[in-house]
Amino acid sequence: MDEFDRLLYEGSAQLPPELSELKPPCPWKKPISQICWGLALVTITLNFLGLDTILPAVGAALLWLGLAPLRRENSGFRFAYACATLYALLRLAVVLFQATPLDHWLAGLIGQEWNTTTGPVPLYYALRTVLIQLVLVFAVGGLWQGLKGVFHQAGQKPRTAAAGGLVMLEVLLLPMALVGLEGWLLVGP
Repeated sequence: MDEFDRLLYEGSAQLPPELSELKPPCPWKKPISQICWGLALVTITLNFLGLDTILPAVGAALLWLGLAPLRRENSGFRFAYACATLYALLRLAVVLFQATPLDHWLAGLIGQEWNTTTGPVPLYYALRTVLIQLVLVFAVGGLWQGLKGVFHQAGQKPRTAAAGGLVMLEVLLLPMALVGLEGWLLVGP
């Protein structure tokens, strides 16, 4: 064995590990995970132990936090981030209004009722629900367009059918809420 081979064997312990053992970087893993969990928590409705207030609030915060680092990528993500900010602020306003007599005062100020399958509700509640859901639809639509923009920037064909389907789901939730359809997850699938 010559001197060069001996130096190679002695120095092999100082070499970095094989590159195949290293995982590729996933910079979008955390934001996309936060967005997915946020949308799931916003969509789920559990009417006990205050979860009907807590889950949407946590979901709105996760949606906002997930879109925050992505807003620098393209205009679709910026629009989604702005809508997520508005959505979180509207959710916060609803919680604050419900904690004070202001909610009942606003419902009495409008004074009309909206008839659903579960019975009449104040028109103010129906309008509030429509506004909040529309902002969420726009946020998800911005997310969809942002993802399409990323694929176009990478020179690939957009594979965003799941995001488009999510937009359609959020749009379909609007008439379900206005009609007062409950338990649709049990009969929908």
